[in-house]
This record gives sequence, structure tokens and C-alpha cells, in this order.
Amino acid sequence: MTGTHLHVSGAGRRARRGVTLPEAMLLILILALVAVAAGTGLQAVVKVPKANDDILATSNALASKMEEVRALGFAGLPVGNTLSDTVTINGTLLNRSVVVSLYDADGSGTADADCKQISVTIGGQSISSIMVQP
Repeated sequence: MTGTHLHVSGAGRRARRGVTLPEAMLLILILALVAVAAGTGLQAVVKVPKANDDILATSNALASKMEEVRALGFAGLPVGNTLSDTVTINGTLLNRSVVVSLYDADGSGTADADCKQISVTIGGQSISSIMVQP
């Protein structure tokens, strides 16, 4: 009876030993890249609510100041920027600029004494309103 010999090639032996060092390093590199991409994405998601909170708080501060200024009435509304103040929005102190000016309502090229424009600005955001003498 002839004996059979089983011969295992070098490639077959290596596969049985496990993962080689270059393969492990490549796997770690790929996982690191995926982790960095996921971390960057999560940072962007976390920053969006804070930015939205800042915009909302600024809008509320603009609207409340406009209501306060309009409540003075036409006669009590001084032309200029004497109504400007500061406001704290999410821990940051910001200038709140209020400018009242006479407004050219009829388009004649000169400002009308019976019409005032109110502009309130905080950090690049602003709202405006026109008030006419009753």
C-alpha cells in the first residue's frame, strides 16, 4: 500500500497563523480614519444647536428692544442713538445699537418731520420699523 502524503504550501500555513502585522496596521488605519470622520461629523451636529440658540436669543433681544422703543410713542422717541445699550446673550456681552432717524416717507428727497425710522442692531442682525406721528 502506498502512503499518501499531504503537503501544505507556505500560503496555507500563513493563513492558519492569523493576521499579519501589515494587515493589522492597515485595519487600525482604516478604523482611525472612520473614527476621525465620525468625530468631525458629531462636532458639527453639536455646534448647530448652539448657533441656533444664539440666533434665537439675538432675535428675541432685537424684538424686545423694538417693542420697548415703540412703546415710547412718537413724541417720546428722540432722534439719534441715545437708546442704545448692551445685552448679554448666552454669556456674551453685546452692544445693542438703536438708531432713530427722520424718514422720507413721501419720496421727496428730504426727511419728513412726522415720520421716524427705528433700527435696532445686535452683532450684524438688525430689524427696522417706521413710526408715523398720529
